[in-house]
Amino acid sequence: MKKITFTIIVILFTFSIEAQNDTEIQKIKKYYSEVKADIAFSEKNKSKSKLYCNRLVENVNNMSWSAVGKYHYDIRYWFFKDPSKILQVGADPHNALNMVILNGQLSNRKFYIEYLYCGQDICFALYKSQNNEVRLYFKDKKLIKQIGEFDKYTTDADEIVKHSAKCMKTFLACFGI
Repeated sequence: MKKITFTIIVILFTFSIEAQNDTEIQKIKKYYSEVKADIAFSEKNKSKSKLYCNRLVENVNNMSWSAVGKYHYDIRYWFFKDPSKILQVGADPHNALNMVILNGQLSNRKFYIEYLYCGQDICFALYKSQNNEVRLYFKDKKLIKQIGEFDKYTTDADEIVKHSAKCMKTFLACFGI
């Protein structure tokens, strides 16, 4: 009788966690759609833009780098307000950044990455390479769902979390934060 009760409790707990994750994923999908719509609007209506965009291009002249060859990063930081202004009113400047979109090339490998931020933490990442697409959903920097498998160049979700944190740090540094 104790084994059956324990098994039922474990099953119910598992379903409860999955239901919470599904709810969180639906919230993330909704937020992602809103941000992508704001980005599309901003790209078409520059004078009435809903979001600001800072762009960082690494290796603009596409010079060959030793041990890598072709190397190029085009990074766009989409945000709704100057983070230094947010800091002035006592709020967390991390909340300014909505999304980072990165187009990159290392040697003959091209890739595309999106990081969606909920506050200072990543909540979604999209990673695409020539024959690969991975979607990752996060809560409190912990992976709650992964769709797709990484290629041999990207190791795991932890690497994505670390890189998204580096992008946030670079974004804030642009404003002296």
